[in-house]
Amino acid sequence: MRLCKNCGTLIESDVELCPVCHCEIIKEDKVEEETPAVQKININELPPQYKRACMEADIGVTWAKLLSNGIFLYGGIVWLMSGILFCIDPDKRSDSSFSIICISIFIRAAVSLIAAYVIIQRKKYAGKVVVISGITSLVLVSLLVIAHVFDVGTMIVIDFPLLVATWINRKYFKERESVFIYD
Repeated sequence: MRLCKNCGTLIESDVELCPVCHCEIIKEDKVEEETPAVQKININELPPQYKRACMEADIGVTWAKLLSNGIFLYGGIVWLMSGILFCIDPDKRSDSSFSIICISIFIRAAVSLIAAYVIIQRKKYAGKVVVISGITSLVLVSLLVIAHVFDVGTMIVIDFPLLVATWINRKYFKERESVFIYD
């Protein structure tokens, strides 16, 4: 690459006239390829969005990305689609627990989508929303047991891993309070 001395445009090495100002390019006007020096930066002097990115790189947020995009966002969409399909099925409307099931499904979908949004946006209260999401799921599964949709064995199979995941997520977000900083 060469540099036009008249207008400063970078030009390919084999071009003899500047395509911008049409001046003749002299052979010795080559631009040296320089490697920028690595510079140490004090993280506390950075604007908040860059500071957060550096902190994310240091402590890692892979689980948060999986949780938000893979579990809550995907789960919320699946719950929403399931709710729509369940509620428009004419055979299901005769079921006495139809209303409880529909409401439960849509609440679960909404809570999942809200949790995904909050984690993706790195909100301060992301950990609380994840815990609320877990508790909401526990309550909804209990309602479905009361409505005789699930039996107690199914409830235990669903609720035990959910309780463990809620506890792990609470701890995870507590350790990353410096990353989840936005209101």
